[in-house]
Amino acid sequence: MESADGTLAQTEALVMALEAGPEDWDSFDAELFDELVEKIIVDSNGQNSSSG
Repeated sequence: MESADGTLAQTEALVMALEAGPEDWDSFDAELFDELVEKIIVDSNGQNSSSG
């Protein structure tokens, strides 16, 4: 059963995007990054985390 926040659907979308990406990751791909990362939050402890 999928959680209320849609985690399963987000994970499946992430897997599909990564599988469709390049086989060799030799450079930064801004378009793929934008597709994968909705937002990045830096908390007061200086730790980085991403959330969807």
